Amino acid sequence: MNTLPKLGRRLAAGVLAQIALGLGSLSAEPVAVVRWDRLAWDGSAAERAAFDAAETWRRAAIAGVETDADGNLLVTVPRWLDARVPATLNRVVMVNGQPLLQPFPPQPEAHDPARTDALRSILGVRRDTAGRLWALDLGWVAGETGPTPDGAQKLVELDPRSGRIMRRIVFARGVAGDGSFLNDIAVDARREVAFVSDSGVRGAPDNPTGIIVVDLATGASRRVLDRHPSTANDRTRPLVASGEAVFPGNPLQVGINGIALSPDGETLYWGLTTGDGVFAAPTALIRDAGVPAERLAAAVRRVATPGGIDGLAVDDRGRLLIAGLTAGAVLRVDPASGATERLLDGASIVWPDSLARTASGELLVTVNHLNRVFGGTASFAPGSGTFAIYRLPGIAAGR
Repeated sequence: MNTLPKLGRRLAAGVLAQIALGLGSLSAEPVAVVRWDRLAWDGSAAERAAFDAAETWRRAAIAGVETDADGNLLVTVPRWLDARVPATLNRVVMVNGQPLLQPFPPQPEAHDPARTDALRSILGVRRDTAGRLWALDLGWVAGETGPTPDGAQKLVELDPRSGRIMRRIVFARGVAGDGSFLNDIAVDARREVAFVSDSGVRGAPDNPTGIIVVDLATGASRRVLDRHPSTANDRTRPLVASGEAVFPGNPLQVGINGIALSPDGETLYWGLTTGDGVFAAPTALIRDAGVPAERLAAAVRRVATPGGIDGLAVDDRGRLLIAGLTAGAVLRVDPASGATERLLDGASIVWPDSLARTASGELLVTVNHLNRVFGGTASFAPGSGTFAIYRLPGIAAGR
């Protein structure tokens, strides 16, 4: 069984050259490292037959992306639409030339949605500079209409090689609640603190948005910028993704989404999906529980207006890397000058979702046509390429 990192060397040379050099909008359709028309798992014949018979693949989409300790690709498949998704955190493997998902960790009980201590519905995933792997559990799965089960909303540390669950940091009521939608995570390994974006989608349209600050040494967490304009969904700006209105008549309401740290860890950035803005604030103020809410709110500044976004990262030169939903592209924005470049675009880049940096300076990008999957209009036909992962060499390193 061959894993996928070797495929990263086989991207189209011309496209890679333009991406690596940051020469603006691409003239050719970009080439993915891996592409699925519909997701499939590396399970037994009986498991795969049941998955196909239930057409669970219509309600399963990749979201977050990372690499394990050996450089293999990891993807999250949140149980947004179907609790029968076999595993919510997966390693990508190649079997007989077909990309399949392999549960990570491999034990079935680690992905059992009936257990609050298991990985119920993972969206954000991040490997920090200390090599630790963190997975953010939404805590709820499709079909649950009542309160989020106690202990289900959590930040999980996993062994980055085996996937073994090492630690669970459970968010208390009041830090995360029934309206919460735990979306993305940024980790400062040097200061032992994590920042979690809560989009508040389950409380739409009056989303209880905010940022959760987690002390990784003690497991203590608290909430800041609760429903602040910089984290709240802007109902005056309905989301348009790649020229398509997202759920007209019942507009999508997602507040804060992507979240990332500056290279020195001194600035936290975050952006809105339903809205138009990437914002920033000093982490010294966010980390300090003694700072009054009013002082922190006054320190927030808008640094970019890219339209609605999803994932967010920062390169080694401090420039923002943005999964632009409205733009239908991955953007690079200098927060000081506002200069903007299109690093990845094309007709297939519909809903660029999550971004991740690799140790060698590459930028990983998932594209999942999420508006179409949720709207029931996604094409899963052969050759449709509904889901894809792109690998952009040198971008995270600032080249």
